[in-house]
Amino acid sequence: MTGADAVHPAAVRQLFETLEVAAPGGARPPAGFVPLSLYLTFALPAWREPGEELPEARLPPLPYHQVTRRYGDRAMATSVEVTAGVPLRLGDRITSHWRLRGVTEKVTRLGPGTALGFATDFLNDAGESVAVETATLLVFAPGDGGSDDSRAASAAPLPFPDAPAGGPLAPGAPAVGQRLRDVRLRMTLQRLVMIAAANRDFAPIHHDPAAAAEIGAPAPVVNSMYLLTLAERAVWDTVGFGARITRLGPLRMLRPTPARSTVVCTGWVTAVEAGPAGVLVRADLALGVEGAGLTARCGVEFLLPG
Repeated sequence: MTGADAVHPAAVRQLFETLEVAAPGGARPPAGFVPLSLYLTFALPAWREPGEELPEARLPPLPYHQVTRRYGDRAMATSVEVTAGVPLRLGDRITSHWRLRGVTEKVTRLGPGTALGFATDFLNDAGESVAVETATLLVFAPGDGGSDDSRAASAAPLPFPDAPAGGPLAPGAPAVGQRLRDVRLRMTLQRLVMIAAANRDFAPIHHDPAAAAEIGAPAPVVNSMYLLTLAERAVWDTVGFGARITRLGPLRMLRPTPARSTVVCTGWVTAVEAGPAGVLVRADLALGVEGAGLTARCGVEFLLPG
């Protein structure tokens, strides 16, 4: 499946506008810079053809949407991990090749559902890998409900994990326990609309309160692509744009991250490894809603040039 558009700077600008990026010293992204988290955006085909009806609750044309429709008409990502290949470049046209890795029937707080595991390769028009994604989607039919106990358990807030008491990450001497700069953003409904415009995920749960209520959320929810982007921003804010992000994830969604909340992303270094290309840093990130608890956990891996 080939994306509808080549990678273009307008989409990068739109994404940065949603992020309010504040890199050290007010640094701006270098010319031609494309975030890794846009890999899927440019692999999405057109939502509709001229004259085609656009149903009210249409799901995004994901690379594997032919499979998800067999199991239900609602889907939500529960985990995502992305390994970087060559950097995305302006003008690249991205093609995706997916494969189904597993099908697991599940009983969830939403009722009966099916967890579908996928692996997808994203290639540029030179045939180079720009990203490999492994993802799990929960597919379900709305209205199946769940037990009162499961709904009560899912409504209970999750505490943020205790982070190490290390100092700020020092780009010249990174060490385990050092902290990334926190990211705080108010997720207004307007920002969610901006996010949809930037990454082309118009799934109903990201803009429709009724669809969000079907997964137990009090308002439309932030999508997984944007949560990965917040992990990227935590790195840029801490060490600037000279770091190369080599892996995003695994991102595990634990609770919905709703609109009209302040999202907090905090992270700390878990491993440092020196090599010929530079210093590889791994970090854990906790994402959640200020005053309401944890909603996701995410890893990030980035290379600091030697």
